[in-house]
This record gives sequence, structure tokens and C-alpha cells, in this order.
Amino acid sequence: MYACCISLLATSASRFLDIAQALRANGSLSYTDEETENTFNEGVYDALYDSGRQELLTAFQDHVVALLADPESSVRRALLGSITSLCVFFGRQRSNDFLLSHLITYLNDRDWMLRCAFFESIVGVATFVGGPSLEVYILPLLTQAITGNILKQSN
Repeated sequence: MYACCISLLATSASRFLDIAQALRANGSLSYTDEETENTFNEGVYDALYDSGRQELLTAFQDHVVALLADPESSVRRALLGSITSLCVFFGRQRSNDFLLSHLITYLNDRDWMLRCAFFESIVGVATFVGGPSLEVYILPLLTQAITGNILKQSN
């Protein structure tokens, strides 16, 4: 269930961070350091947002990596149902760096349902990560996986 919901949790956490930043910019939410009794200026708000965003990305990345490598294929299949949303949350660079490299390993899995879920979800991932990754990384591996399976069946 966690694998099914993690993209919604990540999106919600990101929205809360964005809302807090918008409220700070609007002046509706102020942050005062009680030890120094100074009110932070706009530059500090931006730094708080940037560090908060990095912490959020790192925390969710750790959880997603654990789910991507879970020994149960049902967990990995559940995660594939919302993988495109996770790509949007992590951004193009992180999606290329860690999501795609884990997903490609699903092509070698014995579970045919996991491989099928991979083929259904890779379209959204490929669209998000862009043409260069699709051309250089994804298509050759897909071609190899498909031709390898066809050759196995014909023998």
C-alpha cells in the first residue's frame, strides 16, 4: 500500500512546502528566531525553501529506492503504477540518475507481470526524461529485452 501511495505523499509534501513559501512571501506567515529575536528576511526564506526542498527530495529518494529494490515483485509493480508522478516530483536529473537505472533492472526479472508493468509504465518515464535518454539508454535495452524474449520463445 505504501508503494501505491508514495507518489501522492511526495506530491502533498511538496505542495505543503510550496504553500509555506507562498505564505512567507505574502507576509501571512512569518518566522522569527526566538533565540536572537530577529525576523528573517526574504533571502533566508529562499534558503529555507531550498534546503527544505533538498531534504524532501532526499528523504523520498531513500524510500523510493528501497521500494524499487524490494524483494517482492508486487511492491515493485505497485510502485510502477505511479512512477510518472514520481518522475515529475524528482525532476528530470534525479529521474535519470536513480529511477531509470533501477527500473531497467526489471527487464531481467523472472516475474512476467513485473516486466509487463514495466512496459506499460516506461512510456511515461521516457516522455519525462526526454529524447536523449530514450534514444541512448531506454530504446536499446527495450530492443534487447524484446528480441531476447522472442529468441527464447522460438528456441
